[in-house]
Amino acid sequence: MSLTIKKIIHKAEKEPGLHYRNPSVPYVCSIPDGLSVGSKIFIQGMVPSKNPDRFAINLQRGNDPEYSDIYFHFNPRFQETFRVVRNSRAGEWGKEETFGDSPFHPATPFLVVISAQSDGYEVEVDGNKFIDFNHRDGLPLTNVTHLSFTGDVIIYNIQIPVETLPKHLRCSIPGKTKIGDIFFIRGNIPSNGERFTVNIQCGSRKADDIVFHFNPRLSEGLVVCNTLCDETWADEQREEKMPFIAKKDFALFICVDKEGFHSWVNGKHLSKFDHRLDMKKACTLSIEGDVNVKDVWINSAPIHLPPDFGDDTPRDLQTSTFQRFVLPTGPVASRIPYGLIPGSVVVISGVCDKDPSRFYINLQCDNCDEADIMFHYNPRWDDPEGEVVVQNSRDEGSWGEEVRIIEKFPFFRNSHFDIQILCQADKYRVAVNGVSQADFPYRLGLSRVDHILVNGDISIYRILVL
Repeated sequence: MSLTIKKIIHKAEKEPGLHYRNPSVPYVCSIPDGLSVGSKIFIQGMVPSKNPDRFAINLQRGNDPEYSDIYFHFNPRFQETFRVVRNSRAGEWGKEETFGDSPFHPATPFLVVISAQSDGYEVEVDGNKFIDFNHRDGLPLTNVTHLSFTGDVIIYNIQIPVETLPKHLRCSIPGKTKIGDIFFIRGNIPSNGERFTVNIQCGSRKADDIVFHFNPRLSEGLVVCNTLCDETWADEQREEKMPFIAKKDFALFICVDKEGFHSWVNGKHLSKFDHRLDMKKACTLSIEGDVNVKDVWINSAPIHLPPDFGDDTPRDLQTSTFQRFVLPTGPVASRIPYGLIPGSVVVISGVCDKDPSRFYINLQCDNCDEADIMFHYNPRWDDPEGEVVVQNSRDEGSWGEEVRIIEKFPFFRNSHFDIQILCQADKYRVAVNGVSQADFPYRLGLSRVDHILVNGDISIYRILVL
């Protein structure tokens, strides 16, 4: 990934609005308050390597991919000749536009930026202007309500900057709620605020079942968690503490594991709410009440492996062998209950500090200071050679020969990351944000790994072993 593209993604991450990481495809998401001149949408993804046919990005009115009017249809195709078809649909398809060489290729990451303009849409690919598409008659910019994705594509990031999110916000959850999902909400409560709700529910209507109801009540000094089934509330779970303060910014994390929903507020664990209903039916995140929402992140676990790993099929989170959510800063040490075998995937998600020096991930045997380290993965910003990733192993207290990777440093200051470590028959393969980054041959036995240790200038919020 070039420095230019990293800077574009980094800037988009910092904009308030809606952010989706690793959504499943097909997917449709709403665009709050629609589009206006100057609106931008950032999409980071990759085309699979196994005989891709085509994929589409649509700006449309309504959430029905089959019948909605499509104001801008952006459709890279890969069979016969590589080309990008642009079109619109108001009942019937209009005239296709295909001029311009396609910038999309299988197994190659891409960044698409769609900018709304007074006369049409401008599309940039990988930091370079690609095409303009004029508004078609009867399909004005202001009527666009949804963004959709279909076809042969893996999406890593969607950023929709929105300066002011609506008071009653509904966001669709990609692929419905899954183990490993994280919902991050940043905002503040007005001076006269009394209560607000965050619901993970089975539809967008108020009467739909709610698998997790999170309801801070400032006037009562407590947080209520509950479920709604067949329009009937169950028994409340009450947390007799109030981490929310009027006129103060807050950061709320809601994380999903096999047992239930965990919530953190400003980095401190608040509650665990055991599953009562089938969370896999929940498809909507709803936020309303006395709250000003600045950011919403729907962060799904990265289950797709990069195409050049030789296997881009999704892993089954329901049968994952280990999960842990970690919000506080500092070292993280966890036992991997069933160890690692060829085919195991270790996922570490987090965010780099604003001014980082280095961090490391160790797959090791035992958790003592003298433990043998089967795989040491060590990104450094402060190395004399500049930004570098160092890989190594340690056997009976002695470090082996370093493997140093200087090209294409994949980490950015104050930015999110997903690291995937695939255990193959003879080596570890590492991907960062969906892009293959490094290999490291086994020096010590994979079967000896029983702990993971993470430390350094990062904050970790998710560790999974699949």
